[in-house]
Amino acid sequence: MRRLVPVALLLAACSSGTTPPAAPPSPSVPASAPSSAAAARLGWTAGPPLPRAVSEVGVAVLGTQVHVLGGYADGHPGSTTHLVLDTRTGRWRTAAPLPQALDHVGTVGLAGRVWAVGGYGA
Repeated sequence: MRRLVPVALLLAACSSGTTPPAAPPSPSVPASAPSSAAAARLGWTAGPPLPRAVSEVGVAVLGTQVHVLGGYADGHPGSTTHLVLDTRTGRWRTAAPLPQALDHVGTVGLAGRVWAVGGYGA
């Protein structure tokens, strides 16, 4: 039997210097919305800070690990950075670097692996 693994989705945006499109109207709350007690348990919590200043990264979830790849590292574009957060221990570690320096890389955790697709490089 296959085990379902919950996946968190992290969305990031870049500033392009253009006016962003108007926000779509908010959807109505479905009848199956969580009760107020359940809603009180939902929300954001702060996790451990990244061990290195990175932005414009790719993020993928694989099991209980969050992988952060590439990006602007310490303010410089294109990085081979690969940081992994173990959500059970709350600790970051460095993993195998990307084969080339990239930023804005697309990433996904799929079939037991982290896949990196595209991005900007030299």
